[in-house]
Amino acid sequence: MKEDKLHLAGMSADTKIKELVKKLSESETHNIEQKYKKNCNGLLYLYIGRISIEKGADKLINAWKKHILNFPSDCLIMAGDGELLNEFKNKNIKNLQLLGRVDYDSIYKLYAIADVFIIATLQDNWSLVVPEAMSCGIPVATSIYNGCHTDLVIEAKTGFTFDPLKQEEIVETLAKFHKCNIEAMGEAAIKIEEEFSIEKSAQRIYCCTQQL
Repeated sequence: MKEDKLHLAGMSADTKIKELVKKLSESETHNIEQKYKKNCNGLLYLYIGRISIEKGADKLINAWKKHILNFPSDCLIMAGDGELLNEFKNKNIKNLQLLGRVDYDSIYKLYAIADVFIIATLQDNWSLVVPEAMSCGIPVATSIYNGCHTDLVIEAKTGFTFDPLKQEEIVETLAKFHKCNIEAMGEAAIKIEEEFSIEKSAQRIYCCTQQL
């Protein structure tokens, strides 16, 4: 195909949720941290999505069991329903909270206390939870099978990528965040995500139509 026939438009997510996070007071954030038993000596990893095979939830949880041996103060919160939910709930895995389905109106509270967002999906064109998390200043770890990683993840700057079919890669990726400046990565994540805002994506689409 000729180059002049190719036009960049891009996906985007409604990231107004970040405004809800910003509005939380310190005391409100502290209460949320207490509710979900966040350990100030460790990192809180957040997953939002179906607890299912195609989302790699089982692979993430099995890798978590190894990670927690080396980082016992860390915790993982997984919000979402799915066929694997009850199976893993019954296993009582250390420092893992399986919340089940969480109303979207309350999701911002989880973003407010997360240090890292992680998704081990085996199939996603452009997972919208990734830019959503990034807009809240959260660095991300995402599967190489998630189409958005080429646009949003700059290795060691906004996050890391991994192959969820290789358990050690997940374990290594989880550990990498302990050697990073989480705050600086979060700031970088905000800047990268802003390039894929609804406004900028709409502008790119508009410009494309003017060239047709």
